[in-house]
Amino acid sequence: MAGIPQFGQCQGDLLMVLSRCPKQKRLAESEIVQLRATFSMRYSPITCSQLRCLAVLIVLTVCDSCRALDDLTEARRRIAEVTVRILSGADVCSGVIVSPSGHILTVAHGVHPEAGPVRVVSGTGDPHEATVLIHDQTADVALLQCSKAEGDRPLEYLPMELKQPLQSNQLVLACGYPARDRSLREGILRTGSILLADEQNVRTTCMLTVGDSGGPLVNADGRLIGLHRQIGVGPHANLHIPVTKAVQAIRTALPDTELAKLAALSKQTRLLPDHLSLADELHQKVMNRTVRLSQDDTGKTVVHGFMMSHSLVVTKLSELDPTKPIRVHRVGVGGSDIQNAVLATVLRRDRTIDMAVLRLDEELAIDESSLPLSVESGVVGDLVFAFSSTTHRAITNGSEKLVPLNSSKAQPKPLQVIAGIIGRAAFDEPSAKPRLGIVLDEKHKTGSMAVENVLPSSAASEAGITVGDVLLQADDQLLDSPAALGLILKSWQPGDRMTLQIRVAANGAPDRTLTRNVQLKGDPSNQFEKTEFLDGRAGAVSSRRTGFQQVMQIDAAVEPEDCGTVVVSPDGELIGLVIARRSRESTLVLPMATVSESVAKAETSADHPMTAPSLGTPQE
Repeated sequence: MAGIPQFGQCQGDLLMVLSRCPKQKRLAESEIVQLRATFSMRYSPITCSQLRCLAVLIVLTVCDSCRALDDLTEARRRIAEVTVRILSGADVCSGVIVSPSGHILTVAHGVHPEAGPVRVVSGTGDPHEATVLIHDQTADVALLQCSKAEGDRPLEYLPMELKQPLQSNQLVLACGYPARDRSLREGILRTGSILLADEQNVRTTCMLTVGDSGGPLVNADGRLIGLHRQIGVGPHANLHIPVTKAVQAIRTALPDTELAKLAALSKQTRLLPDHLSLADELHQKVMNRTVRLSQDDTGKTVVHGFMMSHSLVVTKLSELDPTKPIRVHRVGVGGSDIQNAVLATVLRRDRTIDMAVLRLDEELAIDESSLPLSVESGVVGDLVFAFSSTTHRAITNGSEKLVPLNSSKAQPKPLQVIAGIIGRAAFDEPSAKPRLGIVLDEKHKTGSMAVENVLPSSAASEAGITVGDVLLQADDQLLDSPAALGLILKSWQPGDRMTLQIRVAANGAPDRTLTRNVQLKGDPSNQFEKTEFLDGRAGAVSSRRTGFQQVMQIDAAVEPEDCGTVVVSPDGELIGLVIARRSRESTLVLPMATVSESVAKAETSADHPMTAPSLGTPQE
């Protein structure tokens, strides 16, 4: 908090806020506090002083609430800071610091002392070696001693919960280092709830992936209650080792007296509420502006979208087939109306962020009450709400069963509110190399763009390109050599849709020039074409899911067709637009500032002003 806000002299019925604190300014309504008298009068100096005091109390009261929320977010982030990455031989896993002297708890299956020194990487420094004190394969628990901590100042650590029993439906936080991203300097936060718990296992809905094993499972009070151990068949079948079981395995290295000290908390911070839910009123406001898009006569949903006005919709570009018409359907809370679809045209294509701005052929009525937009990327540790059509997974007697959200195949699945947490903010998702899946005939100079071979199940084969076709243009750029094609592909991502112009020769008939729409794919020789090392357990992921700049990552599990929906804060602020299901534990979100900027460019280029009130005042 920036301190007590200062106020200028009274002018009429207004007080000017002089504070530079953005939150105080925002709360004071663009730096003005409206304090109107109940009857007309000229304020005396005494009245002015009283009004100043009242204004200070109002702003301080609300800012204290904001500060409390900031403290909670910071407390959640500290979980990421005490989570470490462990490198042992060829294996990569996670761990958690549990003492100020650098003791680290992790899983035994991720640590192999015989493979050489065990290295620990955290966000606070460079890799350093650790000593293996306990390696219990039966309990699958290992205890390490971080050598760097010796003689240094005490480390931040996570206290353990050794008394309170675990209960079903209890909200929890998880953290870990996904193995696919070796550049991470802090663990990635996730949230969920306990499904089942006993002395041997804890099952939660937290989204885990390869590399998370050994990372911490934390209760709402910020205490360690488990270690990640196993990824189940479904996203909601993840198993953890109870911390009480882990403690039994490390008692020889850390006696009861020492464990009691480590379990003590000087200050208890409630990191999570008892229940996470979005107010019905806010849910209805968001659903009123949410639409689904179809491109055939069946009305099947290909992707969702969000109405920025009565006539403008934003959505995910690569999910739209440019050769087919776009139909926009209204959705409602708990269901969708597949009738009375409205046609739409693409007003702007922004391939860099994979977003399209659509213009409706006729305006749709929307709730004109304000939904404030955030102009800043969300903060790591902030709780958010997303909307998903994924099948509900229920646990019955320890077995996972799939429960369809809508039993009628003719009706689209409704969008359900799901809670999540921002695990990364304002980061760049690495690019990937796209592939057409063709081999060009480079033996003859004049026929260097002729297709000599088409790989099976490739982007080219799915687009109908055959041997003997000659490539003429790609994305309206002339192709005169394979190098020219390679140069063009460098700026594209797997999942992007490219328009190719080709010349086709057919059995003595005159050559024909055709246009083919190709959705690029990744290199089939690497892991990109697989579901992120999980052999199908990740579920469906977006075709375009790489190369995004300055995006957020949340853990909410959505389907690729759920892209185009928005992410909101608990108080209804629009945080961003879902742009890709990246992997099992990662959904990528465009900040609303980026979305609004693209919409503004679309309006400017088309000279088409928005026909409805804005969604709300951008937040500083």
